Amino acid sequence: MSTWNPKAPGDTISGQVLSLERVEGRYGEQLVLEILDDKTGDTMHTFCPSMLESVLTKMNVGPGDRVKIRYEGRREGARHPYKFFAVSILSRAQDGRTLFQEARD
Repeated sequence: MSTWNPKAPGDTISGQVLSLERVEGRYGEQLVLEILDDKTGDTMHTFCPSMLESVLTKMNVGPGDRVKIRYEGRREGARHPYKFFAVSILSRAQDGRTLFQEARD
């Protein structure tokens, strides 16, 4: 398994969500996204910054969904800079979940 760690604005990953789970990390509990990358066919994982976790939660993303995640760079927040992401739902798993089709938070 490889890690997707975007460095530059425009870095993108798309594929099928395999899992979303909480793990204890260096900075406390964090969401880890596991995705089957459309481009490489590899299973990738990424530790989700709070902004990305918030968008994935609002969009009700779950296993089986196909998503596209684009890193948009750093933004200035009220207390500190944060990583900004745009997320699109490419297709939904057939389990009845429906919410937003695209979100920018």
